[in-house]
Amino acid sequence: MRAKAHSSIGYREKDVQQDERRKEAAILAGLRLLQAQTDGSISIEGERAIAIDDIATNGGEFDALSADEIEDLCEDVNLGHVRIEGETAA
Repeated sequence: MRAKAHSSIGYREKDVQQDERRKEAAILAGLRLLQAQTDGSISIEGERAIAIDDIATNGGEFDALSADEIEDLCEDVNLGHVRIEGETAA
């Protein structure tokens, strides 16, 4: 038996949706790790801690988010209040 042919547009849409979910998951994973470091539930030390702080503060330009602020941001991402966009074709 031959499988039904599906439109490439439908597959493309699924690919874009999956890509957006993967990006969202990566952002949430990073936020949760930052939150765990911020609230002390994990310890990241040395050069890694310095690098993370540098990224979180944009090189000291501003204070890093607190654990509570990170929680709020994670909730916003989960609820779709923060849009994760895929790359557009050139």
